[in-house]
Amino acid sequence: MDDGSIATEDAIADLERLRFAWRGDAFEFALLTRLADLYVDTGKYRNALHALRQAASHFPQSKRSQEVVQKMREVFAGLYLADSGVVVPPIKALAIYDEFKELTPLGKDGDRLITHLADRLVEVDLLDRAADLLDGQVRYRLEGEEKARIGARLALIRLLNREPQETLAVLDVSRVELLPDDLRLQRRHLRVRALSELKRDEDALALLKDDSTADAIRLRADILWNRRDWAGASRALSRLVPPSPPDRPLNEVESRTITNLAIALTLAGGRGRLISLNKRYKTAMAETAHRETFKLLAGDIDPSTNRTIADELKSIAPAQAFMTSYRDRLQNGPLSAIN
Repeated sequence: MDDGSIATEDAIADLERLRFAWRGDAFEFALLTRLADLYVDTGKYRNALHALRQAASHFPQSKRSQEVVQKMREVFAGLYLADSGVVVPPIKALAIYDEFKELTPLGKDGDRLITHLADRLVEVDLLDRAADLLDGQVRYRLEGEEKARIGARLALIRLLNREPQETLAVLDVSRVELLPDDLRLQRRHLRVRALSELKRDEDALALLKDDSTADAIRLRADILWNRRDWAGASRALSRLVPPSPPDRPLNEVESRTITNLAIALTLAGGRGRLISLNKRYKTAMAETAHRETFKLLAGDIDPSTNRTIADELKSIAPAQAFMTSYRDRLQNGPLSAIN
């Protein structure tokens, strides 16, 4: 193999055959460790870990057994830590983790490994498995602020997976006093969203009292939208729309919010505010994917047509702007980046 007479794959096949023909002494130990190196070189990490595990378990008295165990830990950790340069598909990474999870490091390195794997699983919509990983962290590995932070990520996954009752349970079990303001607000907003999905609107709105953050306004708008309180929803959405458009094209979130405001104003009968919104945003909205809807709602139409549109809009599903905001953030970065 070194002089190019055979390919690495052929060398691996020959060594595997030799290993089954020769068992039980230092020669087999050497074969296993050599095979592990070749498997790592060819990206077959599960095979490498199997070879190393056999070397460590079959030859515990070897002077090099501790080296083999350390090699196993390094190979395993390298599959999940973002700075290792190793890229393994999420499904395969999960399968290897399930088989060799006892190699998860203690302390911060282990927490970082689990966080990175959970990010990969969320990317491919394996929310249940990501939740299982983070649940173990919250219940058994973490304390203090980090427990509350990972608990918030787990609560978000539960919400995305339409499990509001489990969301509340996660927030309860990861409750910690004296948290930074941003984390405290995030956890409160996740609780509000879970309560609203459980139809506990009054409890949810009570938690938003005196909260003027953008996420709180989105939540309040969602709750009022679900209750068909179009006047209240339009007032909340209006707080998210600046008096004039920015000096750049509107992004998807901005144009969607303006469209939702137009819908709420239509259903509330706020024709005067619709006209004002149209004057301010007609040009900016003309360059967005929502231009036709906005033009239909806020353009120059007669009152009878407006009433017909309002009747049709009453069957539209809720905007759910708060969860949409989180989904947009997940499209632009990993779960762990949402703090």
